[in-house]
Amino acid sequence: MYNALQKKEAPKVDPAPAPSAKDTGKKNGLKSMSYGDQKVALKPKAGQQGGLSPAEIQAAIKYNNKRGYSVAEIKKFQKEVGTTADGVIGPNTIKAIAKFQAANGLSEDGKIGPKTEKALNAAIAQGQKPDKPKPDKPKPDKPLESGQLTAHFSLSEFKSKDGAKTPQSVIPNLKELAENLEVLRAAVGGKSITINSGYRSPAHNAAVGGAKNSQHVQGRAADIVVSGMTPSQVKAKIEQLINQGKMKQGGIGKYSSFIHYDTRGYAARW
Repeated sequence: MYNALQKKEAPKVDPAPAPSAKDTGKKNGLKSMSYGDQKVALKPKAGQQGGLSPAEIQAAIKYNNKRGYSVAEIKKFQKEVGTTADGVIGPNTIKAIAKFQAANGLSEDGKIGPKTEKALNAAIAQGQKPDKPKPDKPKPDKPLESGQLTAHFSLSEFKSKDGAKTPQSVIPNLKELAENLEVLRAAVGGKSITINSGYRSPAHNAAVGGAKNSQHVQGRAADIVVSGMTPSQVKAKIEQLINQGKMKQGGIGKYSSFIHYDTRGYAARW
C-alpha cells in the first residue's frame, strides 16, 4: 500500500547537449572555429562565393575605389591576380584578390590595403622581364674611297669622276656589277677591262647630261673598254653571256669607243 501511495518519479531525460564549437561557428557564419587545440574549417553559408559574402564583396569594392588607384594601376593588379584587366574593380577582381591574399598569407578580405598593395607590387616587380637593350641607331653612310670589290676590280676604279665620295648605299650594287664584269673578263681570256665611268654623283651625272634616274647614280652601270676588242665584239660577248645565264640581264649601249653595261635586271639596248 505504501508503495502504491508513493509519487511516481518523472522519467529521467538526458540534458540537451551543449552546442559544439563547430556548430557555433556555423551559426555565426565563420569559416573556422577553434575547439581546444584544434581548428575546425567550416564551409561558407549558401550565397557566399570565394570565401566572401556578397556584402563583403561590395564592401571591398567600395574600399578599393576609395583608395584612388588609377586605371593603369588597377589593370596591373588585375593582371597579377589573374583576372580580366579592364581597369574596373568588380566582384571577379575582389575574388581574385582574395585568392592572392590567401596564397601570400594575408587577410582574405579582397581589400587592397597597404600590405596587399605591397605584396602585389613586389609580385609585379618580380615578374617583370628586364627591358631589351635598344638596338644601336644606324650609323650614317661612311664614304669609301678604296677597297677590293672582287679579285680584279677595286672600288676606286668605279669612283665618281668629280671626286665625290662613294656612299655606302651603292656599294652592294657596285659589287654585283664587278662580279658580272669578272664573268666577262674570264670569258674573253682574262683581258684587262678599263672602267671609263662607274658610279656618278648626282652633281657629276647632271654635269655630263646623264638621265636623272641613271643607272650610274645607283652604282649599277659601267662604261668599259676591253683590251684588244672593239665595242661591237664586247657587246656581242655580253649578249652571249646573258643568254647563257652567266651575266645578269640589263642594259647594253654601244658607243664609238666603249660599251655601257648595267645590271638593271631587264633588257635595254641602244
